[in-house]
Amino acid sequence: MINLLGMAISLTAAIFIMLWIKDERSFDRFHHRSKDIYQTIVTFNMDGKDIFYKSSSMPLGLYAKNEVPEIEAICRVSQGNSLLKYNEKESGIVSSVITDPDFFSIFSFPILDGNSSDLFPDSRSVVISQKLAHVLFGEESPIGKMVYGERKRAFHVTGVMKDVPENTTVKCDVVFSIELIFEGAVRERIERWDRLNTRCFILLQQGADPAEVAKKISDVQNAHMSDSEMNYLLQPITDHRFYNADGTANANLQSCRLFSIAVVILLLIGCINYVNLVTARLSKRNREIFVKKVMGAQKSALFIHSIAESGVLFLCSLILSMGLLAVLFPYFIDITGKSMVFHLFSSATLFTFGFTFLFVVVFSGTLPAINIAFQDPLKSTRSTFTVKRKNIILRRTLVVFQFVATSVLILGAITMNRQLRYMQEMDLGYQREHVITFNLNEQLYPRYDAMKSELLQHTSIKGVTAACQNILWAGRASSWEGKDGKSIMIAFTNTDADFITTMQMELIAGNDFTNTAADASHFILNETAVKETGLEGDPIGQPFTFLDVEGTIIGVVKDFVFRDLHSYISPMVLLGPVSPSVVYVRVEASATADAIAEIERVWKKYNPDSTLSYNFMDAQFARYYKADFRTKDLFFFFALIAIFVSCLGLFGLVTFSAEAKTKEIGIRKVMGAGITSVVTIISKEFLILIGVAILIAFPLAYYWLTNLLQGFAYRIHLSIWIFIVAALITVFLTMLTLAWKTLKAATANPIDSIKIE
Repeated sequence: MINLLGMAISLTAAIFIMLWIKDERSFDRFHHRSKDIYQTIVTFNMDGKDIFYKSSSMPLGLYAKNEVPEIEAICRVSQGNSLLKYNEKESGIVSSVITDPDFFSIFSFPILDGNSSDLFPDSRSVVISQKLAHVLFGEESPIGKMVYGERKRAFHVTGVMKDVPENTTVKCDVVFSIELIFEGAVRERIERWDRLNTRCFILLQQGADPAEVAKKISDVQNAHMSDSEMNYLLQPITDHRFYNADGTANANLQSCRLFSIAVVILLLIGCINYVNLVTARLSKRNREIFVKKVMGAQKSALFIHSIAESGVLFLCSLILSMGLLAVLFPYFIDITGKSMVFHLFSSATLFTFGFTFLFVVVFSGTLPAINIAFQDPLKSTRSTFTVKRKNIILRRTLVVFQFVATSVLILGAITMNRQLRYMQEMDLGYQREHVITFNLNEQLYPRYDAMKSELLQHTSIKGVTAACQNILWAGRASSWEGKDGKSIMIAFTNTDADFITTMQMELIAGNDFTNTAADASHFILNETAVKETGLEGDPIGQPFTFLDVEGTIIGVVKDFVFRDLHSYISPMVLLGPVSPSVVYVRVEASATADAIAEIERVWKKYNPDSTLSYNFMDAQFARYYKADFRTKDLFFFFALIAIFVSCLGLFGLVTFSAEAKTKEIGIRKVMGAGITSVVTIISKEFLILIGVAILIAFPLAYYWLTNLLQGFAYRIHLSIWIFIVAALITVFLTMLTLAWKTLKAATANPIDSIKIE
């Protein structure tokens, strides 16, 4: 039962992990020609440092398609959120992309309704998803019908596409024409070759050399830019989820590698339990094996028979595992946040079952089978309770290995939990608690000041400010050339005069914006920008030129996190005045409901045709790092399973050890040995093995966790107490496992122990 239960739990956990890894690895592989789809990555050198971005200039794609014969299709993609209405039905905020017509030639998003060869006859054409079509139109065909977006702009539906799967880079429910981006804008400004303002996907002809194509694309770019040099690389779309722009592995790939190791560890722990218990009880089968060999049984027959025994046990474990999978799968989906569908008898599931079954049978069945088939029958009959020394060494080695893996997993779980808690609680340079944020549409841009003034009159609202982008993932950046020709990339955002105060940032020098015309030529730099630009002495009052604007530095703000905690803070410039896109409202913690009601009232007053969609900033932060938090939860969950299965195997060995020493314990008790002495006899060996495992695990874990934490720019330090806690947990669990059986053996009637034969 110990073998059956331990192996079933190990198999269940391992299969869950493999399903998770399979889903991660499936990203963007469902496209019919996924092997020929690439994303452009631009790279350039700044002061000896290579800079990489997954973006390109707006005109590059079209020029490259015309001048590079290996390119079959291109599409530029700008992602965002949109709201569509049809009569009184509203879509809510849905994901959208603005792109070229080749979008549907490159990506396998099937068109279910509409003319797939002419989806964007003009700039007001729109393709919507099957789900959105059902929300807006029910069972009616939406083709040719008018829908309305922000500023009451009218669009006519030209196509309905199948709902985009979750495992794709480009997620969207609405697809607009690229021409829409030029409406109301200066086309020459958007199509500048030095502005990296779009993502570009390319479909290459089959057999084309990506490196050669990348070189030709770089030549196209540099032919139109004489003052600086940019080079392009092509990243396969199937690599997008796992690699950063510079080619280094990101957190997603590290998670896949981490859980791949966890699969092997879980299966090995289950197999080790089986090998340990079978070899421990092998001495009880010596007479059976001896009789079979005397009666003429061949070694091959004994070997096959032993393998068959293992196979039957693991088949039973697999059947039990299937039941556990079916019951636990909904909970697994909740933990992972995946949209996977589990089909018990699908080809992928059956393949996974078959692979794990063969792996387990071959690994754990072979060694006991060799022991049974090739041992000397004469030597095996000398003593029923004499266990071969080599089997003792094997079991001890496997127990040590088992608890090395368990200790490493415990350390990993503790470290990941502390790291994620550190990220949640660390000082970001501003206070994100009790801040409500919402986006303005273009209809509300000119009414922002009036909305702000009204909101500030309410007692539940402590501050209102706005920026041109969300500071949690501010991505806009521009090159800057300063003293001695030094060139760096500087992120920037436009803010109003109350931004620093409302976000509770620290202005360490100078003054804030004043909401006057002078703000147009004023700059506030963060500490890193002051350092990287090489400004000497007091920067306040020094001239500064940025985005072709000549102005003056009026303030220095303390560094704040504006991208993610996997990257170090980079140079940032705050500009004014603001073109308000994202509004931040700081509210009284005790009057949040009143503040929300007031925000909704003001929104409806100035924009009655639209619905307010708001977020709490700390909730946005949590969603932004949800992949990290889910990895932590999964890791902790599987570490618990590994610990449980290891302790289950240890319990089996203790049970056998107590059985094997029944006579010895009885004689010792008759001779006056106490309970403590008897407990020590049984548990001493296992505690020594656990101690050895801990000593081996600590340096391995330190090396592994040090590398793992390198993926976080802001990380905890591996202090000694983490290892002490892990050791105490391991020893405590071991003692807990040993306690019942050792105490039972120690308190048994010694007369019964001696009379056992």
